[in-house]
Amino acid sequence: MVTTYISSIGSGSGMDYPDIDAWEIDTDHDLKAGGTDSIEIGEMYNDSTFDEIVVLAGNDGDETHYRWLRPAEGEGGDGTRSGAGVTIKPTSNGIVIHLLDDFIRLGMQGRPLLIERDGGANSDEGVRVADSTQAGLGIIIDSCFIWATNATADSDGIYGGPNDVGSATYPVVIQNCPIFGFDRAQIHSQNWSGGTAYDHYFRIVNCTLVGDDTAGQYGIGWRAGNAASTCNLVIKNVIIGNNDVDFGETSTGNGNVITTSSITNWDEDGTAPFGVGSMVLTDSKAPGSASLFSVHESISDDLSLVSNDDITSGDNDVLNTGTGPSTDSDVPTLDMLGITRSGTTCDPGAFQLEVAADPVISFRRRIMIV
Repeated sequence: MVTTYISSIGSGSGMDYPDIDAWEIDTDHDLKAGGTDSIEIGEMYNDSTFDEIVVLAGNDGDETHYRWLRPAEGEGGDGTRSGAGVTIKPTSNGIVIHLLDDFIRLGMQGRPLLIERDGGANSDEGVRVADSTQAGLGIIIDSCFIWATNATADSDGIYGGPNDVGSATYPVVIQNCPIFGFDRAQIHSQNWSGGTAYDHYFRIVNCTLVGDDTAGQYGIGWRAGNAASTCNLVIKNVIIGNNDVDFGETSTGNGNVITTSSITNWDEDGTAPFGVGSMVLTDSKAPGSASLFSVHESISDDLSLVSNDDITSGDNDVLNTGTGPSTDSDVPTLDMLGITRSGTTCDPGAFQLEVAADPVISFRRRIMIV
């Protein structure tokens, strides 16, 4: 029988571990039935910023035996950068979080985790999955606000590199994640090795991927360098905007991108697969004009939705245009803040707009009296 162990991580008194690295080292073992037959959960507390480079590696698990790193209950943020709770923000250069084991879970619905890459060297990522020795089968990244400050060249929010990543049965799942401001791509499937054919499998659902209008920047970027290589990207209910290219090939390759089963996505430039339509995303330098997001003066801080959005097809509404969980089981039933998605439709992006009964309408953290 699987046993679940929950450990506290933080600098305060009474914590099981003082930092993530100590928890990672102590849980490096065979979690499967022949080993400890367990699930190891590390819960982070907001008593200080986690300023370390995080590498989760050396663990042997499967879909019922895994490690899960997440904020403790009540320790996550409110889904914005300024209202962050638990934060991982290294003081040294490098990839912020490198997920090397299969079936790792990072983040949890209702407990937003802020992951911030501040400057650093070229090609530093917010999160990197897999490497040449581990395909990262079944990794789940959920409800993480991944944010770039002073993004350096070729930096990506979430990155999979020149090796097999995921599988058809166990793709890397990215859901409920707002990602902002990385120089090259907010999510990058860079399967670029020329000498060997590899396959990438990502499922990207209800994410909000926003650039800072940098030249050459992508919302979702892909590259398959070998003629037999593939980037298999299932993209559902995703909002992409303010990038140079919202969806496209970051560099010329000979392989293929496959977007079968992608549905109901919104973008600015019409490049997203199986899109519902295009929209105008107000630039952060234009406060006061119509915007898709709650805080249009600083779209990097708050990427939750408002109603009556301006889109290019007229005064329509992006709300409720996504495919709901009762129609598609890939759609998570909770958003980043733990608000319920239900029925055949839902809002695209990481946030479900919560509307109360008249006479008060609640737009998440803002209240309007009608």
